[in-house]
Amino acid sequence: MFFVPCIISHVIKVCIPTTLGRRQRLLECIAAVSDNSNYPHELVVFENSLGGWVAAVREMVADLGSDPVVVIGDDTLPQPDWLEILVGAYKKRFPDNEGLAQPDDGIHKGRIASYPMATPQFLLRWLYSGYKHNYADKELKKVAEAMGKYLWVPESKVVHKDRNTNSDLYDDTYALQEVEEGSENYAAYSGELGIVTTKLNLMELYHNYFKLKGKDAAELSFEHFKDFCLDINDGIFKEAAVMRAQLKKESKSSNVSYVDCIGYIIAKKLKIKFLTGDREFEGIENVEFVK
Repeated sequence: MFFVPCIISHVIKVCIPTTLGRRQRLLECIAAVSDNSNYPHELVVFENSLGGWVAAVREMVADLGSDPVVVIGDDTLPQPDWLEILVGAYKKRFPDNEGLAQPDDGIHKGRIASYPMATPQFLLRWLYSGYKHNYADKELKKVAEAMGKYLWVPESKVVHKDRNTNSDLYDDTYALQEVEEGSENYAAYSGELGIVTTKLNLMELYHNYFKLKGKDAAELSFEHFKDFCLDINDGIFKEAAVMRAQLKKESKSSNVSYVDCIGYIIAKKLKIKFLTGDREFEGIENVEFVK
């Protein structure tokens, strides 16, 4: 972890977890913070080798004292006056520093605490260490809100570069697991707004986590994604069966599952792309292939 110091005292620390392969994104983020933060601030950049957003945030803020900090992503571009607006709203609502403020990330409309401003003590207490990445920001918002200590500040803008340019995607089981694990290659798809899937995929995900990490991890992964599941009508089942039969006819070595065929058909009907890293779908029309 390193600091980019500011000579003014009583500054707000802007904390940015990053990884080695995201240097260009980090530099763009730092430039946006520098250009658009009309408020005394100090950058804290944390090289994350721990895996996942939660562990990085908890480690990063542990030694930052008791004053409020703001945590943003290295793939964000804070907009003009974002910090002054956010700090002003926070201080007005929480004069004793007992709360959490969230800027507008352009996606979730305050539904999650994606870029929280809070004291390190607040984050360490309420950011659950059992999560890796996905769902942690949603639960953090819910906990703060239940205590009457949550404030969304829509006038403070922090643009999430990658996710703001992506429409909804159908996440197959491969993609869901990569998102859940905080995979670097799936960082741009980690926002929950664009997730579409079915409980058939969650069944496969539950099976994978049960084998790899046990029942508790399987239950947690199922809970994370169950609100994003669509119902499946009879026509989808029939079209998926035909699709699999045709693929097997074209290539006897094809190992595409019924579950994946169902997901692919749903994606086409919704006019969204099918997100996967399954080699069986590489090069197929309407597939966003990310390994």
